[in-house]
Amino acid sequence: MGSSNVTLYAQWTVLPTYTVNYDGNSNTGGSPPTDSNAYYQGDTVTVLGNTGNLEKTGYTFTGWNTA
Repeated sequence: MGSSNVTLYAQWTVLPTYTVNYDGNSNTGGSPPTDSNAYYQGDTVTVLGNTGNLEKTGYTFTGWNTA
């Protein structure tokens, strides 16, 4: 490094964030919940219930799926 002083600077990288979106999957009434939070890897996410009173004629809401 020679005989002069050296200043080292910290390097930073922005952590990616993730969102959770709900889809009514052809619902005929009500609306899917909205989660406006941004999540980081490792965060715990609380899956919302049927807070928007989703309805689909001839069906009963049983929960959420990722497929």
